[in-house]
Amino acid sequence: MIVIEIRPHRWGWKVFEASGVEPVFLQKNQAIDYAQCRASFRSGEIRVLDSSALSRSTTRIESCECRYDGRRR
Repeated sequence: MIVIEIRPHRWGWKVFEASGVEPVFLQKNQAIDYAQCRASFRSGEIRVLDSSALSRSTTRIESCECRYDGRRR
């Protein structure tokens, strides 16, 4: 099971997947789209955290398919 966390960052939103895999996006929805595509074909969770590191929302991912443009169906 994969766990991907999305946290506020001084330059936008940081997606933490694993040590060394921490891209930063300007908009929250870009970070969520990236995390959903990274979680495709695997099961796990995407957690969106607030600035105090408390979970604001959690999305369970069952293996899914990505369309050719990288977005979930």
